[in-house]
Amino acid sequence: MLSVAIAFVGGSRAVILDEPTAGVDPYARRAIWDLILKYKQGRTILLSTHHMDEADLLGDRIAIISHGKLKCCGTPLFLKSSYGDGYKLTLVKKQSQGQGSQPKHPSSLSPSSLLSPCSEAQVTQFIQQFVVSCLLVSDSNTELSYILPSESVKKGCFERLFQALEQSLASLALTSFGVMDTTLEEVFLKVSEEDQSLENSDADIKSSPGGSSLGKLSVSSGTQMGPHNLVQCSRLSQSQASLRSSSSVGSVREDEGGLYADFYGDYCPLFENGQEPDSASLRGRAGCCLTVKRGRHGGRK
Repeated sequence: MLSVAIAFVGGSRAVILDEPTAGVDPYARRAIWDLILKYKQGRTILLSTHHMDEADLLGDRIAIISHGKLKCCGTPLFLKSSYGDGYKLTLVKKQSQGQGSQPKHPSSLSPSSLLSPCSEAQVTQFIQQFVVSCLLVSDSNTELSYILPSESVKKGCFERLFQALEQSLASLALTSFGVMDTTLEEVFLKVSEEDQSLENSDADIKSSPGGSSLGKLSVSSGTQMGPHNLVQCSRLSQSQASLRSSSSVGSVREDEGGLYADFYGDYCPLFENGQEPDSASLRGRAGCCLTVKRGRHGGRK
């Protein structure tokens, strides 16, 4: 608290706060929030925190850093609308008063229906009359939770839905309902999950055999290439790309076989009759190809 107060002494126009509420009790945390909100007018404050509710309350613009990289930046409303799933609608079920209201055949109903006369299917059908793309996320003994897309707000669906719910609480066996916006914590988790999935996909590509070497043309540092050779290599790379796009069993297409044969000689398919050779034949073929390559390279020199 004292360090935060010192940062504002002297009319500083720029203030940098590195996790000012770390390791303090809830009362001191609220006091620091009030201090920052009171004196932030006319100042540029750069604040870092691990508390998403703190960033949502104090930040005019929020930048999310995941795995050491800046992933997104914007106002809290922009981040929630861009990465959020929508609004969460929670409906509280009416509980049964006694055993007399229990059904005669409880085995045919879900466990949640044994404690409440509320029917999940009936409530879902009722909500879909106003918001067709609603999604049920949880059904517990005491409440139902749905995700309502943000696009429904612009169409005026929420207003009609809430008015209908107010009039139909008793018939749906509900006691109350509430709506909550997407939290900044959910936005952070979604951004982190997307970043982790991208890293996993990049790692899979790098770990795959030959995944990082396709399309490369290595040139020895001691070999001088003239314009004719550069054009020939450019055409060769195009023919190799077409070769890789075709099936591994078969031959080069007729229109590209000439360029390929001029540079490498006659093409010989690696797999014969559509069968994969064993390791011994592969090693023998690799040695043969290496010998031919060295011979042709020595001839060109």
